[in-house]
Amino acid sequence: MSKESDLYQPMVEYLTHRGFVAMRINSGKIRVGRRWIRLAPDGTSDIIGVHLAVEVKKPGEKPSPKQQEFVDRVNMAGGIGIIVESIDDLDTQLNERLKHPDVSCIAGKIKT
Repeated sequence: MSKESDLYQPMVEYLTHRGFVAMRINSGKIRVGRRWIRLAPDGTSDIIGVHLAVEVKKPGEKPSPKQQEFVDRVNMAGGIGIIVESIDDLDTQLNERLKHPDVSCIAGKIKT
């Protein structure tokens, strides 16, 4: 029997071929110099399918071609991919895309 880690890449490729935006996520910690850096929270799944991608830009700035491509891939896979400039922009765009846009009351309570 092969190792679990031998299955990750073929599974990511399969999911990508099926139209999903999928990526391998490593959890745990790595040492960088004297510091330990957490890669992902404990319990994070081995492969994550992206359903929400939020690209944050300063007002007037455009996403790079690679950033735009990623957001487009999430949208083509049935997720929500948006480019925002503020919390209000995030709230507006999410409300336009979600079936239950009754969360708009939250945005006014978040400090920016």
